[in-house]
Amino acid sequence: MAIMEPNVTRELQDIRNDLTLLRKDLSELAQAMRVNLKDESKHLREEMFHTFDTVRERGDKIIHNVEHRIEERPFLSVLAAFGVGLMAGWFTERRALMGRRVWRE
Repeated sequence: MAIMEPNVTRELQDIRNDLTLLRKDLSELAQAMRVNLKDESKHLREEMFHTFDTVRERGDKIIHNVEHRIEERPFLSVLAAFGVGLMAGWFTERRALMGRRVWRE
């Protein structure tokens, strides 16, 4: 039995060494993942802000164009807005009436 004891002690020491190496590897992996995620989030944030700026610029151009067209033809713009309002009211009223019929059935 005394012969096996040094083998067990050596195997326990090997297991401890393996666990130490595993902890170190896991720590390095976690650090690498943190760095990678940090870089990726920075890249995504920059891309998001770039897209936001592009959308805002396009929106500003569209608003400017609409304002310009309204200034060019104010009467036609008022008539168009009136027509859109009438159509929206008609669709809304029609949908409300259809909803009442379905509810009664």
